[in-house]
Amino acid sequence: MEPHGRRILYDGWGLARQPNQPAALHMIELLNHCPEDFVPVLALPGEQAPPADIPARTQRVILPVEDTPTGRLRWEQRMLAQAAEQAQAELVHLTTSTPALWGGPPVVISPAGFEASALPSGGSLPARLRKALSKGAEHRVRAVLWPEDLPAPAVAAPIWRLPGLVAPDFNPADPPDASIQAALEMPEAYLLYHGPQEPWHLERLMAVWSWAAGSIGELFPLVILGFGTAEQSRQLSQLMHKHRLERFMKILPDVSASAVASIYRGSAGLLHFGEVAAWGGPVRYALACGKPVVADETIRADALVGSAGYLFSQQEARRMGAALLTVVVNEDVNQGLHEAARVQAARWQSTNFSRQLGAVYAQVMDG
Repeated sequence: MEPHGRRILYDGWGLARQPNQPAALHMIELLNHCPEDFVPVLALPGEQAPPADIPARTQRVILPVEDTPTGRLRWEQRMLAQAAEQAQAELVHLTTSTPALWGGPPVVISPAGFEASALPSGGSLPARLRKALSKGAEHRVRAVLWPEDLPAPAVAAPIWRLPGLVAPDFNPADPPDASIQAALEMPEAYLLYHGPQEPWHLERLMAVWSWAAGSIGELFPLVILGFGTAEQSRQLSQLMHKHRLERFMKILPDVSASAVASIYRGSAGLLHFGEVAAWGGPVRYALACGKPVVADETIRADALVGSAGYLFSQQEARRMGAALLTVVVNEDVNQGLHEAARVQAARWQSTNFSRQLGAVYAQVMDG
């Protein structure tokens, strides 16, 4: 039977191409919280099996397109509008700040990327054009959804505050899934990096981890999540070899959303660089699992982490490495950070998220 309700088109590019990045993980959260009065339709770029973590009521529109910068530009600027027309959708929900310059229904955005580096000023012509077009299309954004516990961004579109959102699998009560940990050959204890991937961030990763790896790397290796493509893994492996850190680091393949949660629950803490992602971000997931965070000091990190971790300026590689040591060696400090993380995460209640999201959808559609 055809479901009844007004249709929302969700951009599934990240879910298909980068399934362990914030945009994809947040997309799964959105689909699971799509209000009952609306029909979720997921636009996917290419013939493939549907992601296992999406709810059964989600419909799909599949439009083949190459996995290249030019293909993504075409996807955002033309093909999502085609998918919306095919699905008879009245609204497009994006998790990246890249609306089409022309055509298609109104747009709502819940930003879920590592913003400082999501659209670089350099790079290929398609990448630069993508940034320019997204800037010119800002007037088409009818609402920016933003967590109520983070400082508001400086954007032209109306900002709607919603509760912080984390899937139930991210919690401190459940142990990691033994079958998932075994299948991935996870170490018994480990720290986690699930952050930005630009070369300067990776050089910092090596610099920070070099200060800690000699002391704790054997017992607490650094597990790397979100580097699932062959090229990402190759580049990181080269850096690990250059800095002689292969023995103390483990790169994971792309995994399911439930496996991501298990990996977080099994970790001893998170290392993070750059600004905190608004939605679908590693810092929020780590805190939800009661894990301490060692990260860059930013406005959002100050608001989100509180006393549940250590925040440093970007120049303090040695102190960040020392903080990682403290997190795993000093039991009293570790327990205090765990408790602080639980307190922070206890504020996030998703019970009203679907209702408030539905109010945004209705107002934008009728507006």
